[in-house]
Amino acid sequence: MPSRRNPLIFVAVLAALVLLVAAGSIAYFAGVFDEKSKFTAAPDGCTPVEPGLHFLGTGFATAAGDGGGCKVVRADSATHTVLLINYKVASSPAEAGKLLRNAATGMAAEVPGVGDEAYRQGELTAFRVSNLMVLCVVITDSTGYESTGTTAPQVKVFEADLASRLAE
Repeated sequence: MPSRRNPLIFVAVLAALVLLVAAGSIAYFAGVFDEKSKFTAAPDGCTPVEPGLHFLGTGFATAAGDGGGCKVVRADSATHTVLLINYKVASSPAEAGKLLRNAATGMAAEVPGVGDEAYRQGELTAFRVSNLMVLCVVITDSTGYESTGTTAPQVKVFEADLASRLAE
């Protein structure tokens, strides 16, 4: 004669599994497992930029940019802007990533090793650290990087350093 306890144990285990899956689904959709936002406001203009200027070479300084951003200028000519850096805070890391991917799709290449996510097209690099989006634009003329006093590899090292500093 089969035991009546076996079906009861099976039903109890099945009910526990259903409750566990339901609780996990509710937590997932409530955002419990989402990456938390690190930034409530953009960093102070040039503060995160200045420690990494040496990666660009010598003879660079910073100046306040429009909208709280930062301009990297030639120290010998404060009007010769070499690099513009702007910040935008998204409500969440997921939103920041979505905005970057939408802007970059089909136009920019993904860049590994810069922030949580990064894209580059020519002299423009956009990356995110948590929910902070950063746009770096090298200002060149018809001679390309020659007029800036730095090189593309130096700018790439500078951008990676800026991203890692913002992540701290």
